[in-house]
Amino acid sequence: MVAWLERKPTPSSPPSSVRIPAFGSPESEYLAPGLGSIADILQLKLPEQKPEVADGDLAAWLLSEFSATSPEIGTLPDVAVRLLEMENKPDTGPAEMAELIAIDPALTIAVLRVANTVVNRATNRVTSVKEAVARLGIRQVSRIGSALAMKTLFESRNALHADDRAMAIELFIHSTTTALASSALALSMPTGKVRAEQAFLGGLLHDVGMAIGLRVLASTLGTKSARPEMTQDELYALLEEVHVEIGAAAHSAWNLPESASKVCAEHHIRDAPASEHSQVVHIVRLCSALHLLRTRPMTIARFAEVDESARFLKLGRVQLQALDTEVRRFTSLATELAS
Repeated sequence: MVAWLERKPTPSSPPSSVRIPAFGSPESEYLAPGLGSIADILQLKLPEQKPEVADGDLAAWLLSEFSATSPEIGTLPDVAVRLLEMENKPDTGPAEMAELIAIDPALTIAVLRVANTVVNRATNRVTSVKEAVARLGIRQVSRIGSALAMKTLFESRNALHADDRAMAIELFIHSTTTALASSALALSMPTGKVRAEQAFLGGLLHDVGMAIGLRVLASTLGTKSARPEMTQDELYALLEEVHVEIGAAAHSAWNLPESASKVCAEHHIRDAPASEHSQVVHIVRLCSALHLLRTRPMTIARFAEVDESARFLKLGRVQLQALDTEVRRFTSLATELAS
């Protein structure tokens, strides 16, 4: 178990990359009742069409196939966990983190590429991982490296369909965006109840059940003759229908911290009973829903998730708009990581 994630957090100042305004906005600046207020703040229109509904028989079949093919869960990449652990140690230096990343040549190349294309704006190119850590900071490299290491969980190894490969990439981008935004929001919270690492891991793995479900689908219905015709929206609806149950099984198999497992199990539950993990659940749900409102067909349920979680976290109008901007910025970074 990743026990260090369950330690009590200590308040810390948000890094310069976090652009969410300070909390404490007067209630008069907060959200007016109704989902129309959320749509107005985000400059979006409430959807008129009904969302896709998953085929219940196909969803039940997929769950039964998952139960019979538990190896599809895979293993949690050790380097990702070690990077997050290292970030949490106050005495970690650039050389130590660079040494860990250098163990994986593909991860080394990816970190250098991202450092030179997305994050780093300096004139001189970054030519070593140690230099990337020194330039970007331990926290930033830990986040990027962990997301890249976790990428294997989102790869559909047996996918013969282009739609499956495209969906796997979409799921990775969504989870990485949610993780980065959740971490930034946790850092900006005044109470210090949620560690940024908790929010990051919860965001990265909140929808991992969709990725595993996609792998099961690809491995059992890989041939075109056996595969039912599905649009991308129908495929997404199917995976969304089964992802919480599959994700909960994966979290249990990996013995993940309770905070991450609670996020996985409860991020779609409306009016869930308050618990010690409620704040991290709402942080991840809010960031996830904001991203999906920009990338998936909009649904009333998605607006409702934004509304409920923003109110729980007491975000003001300006803060919600700033977070929405951050989510879109992190989407660009996640897309680069996926390439």
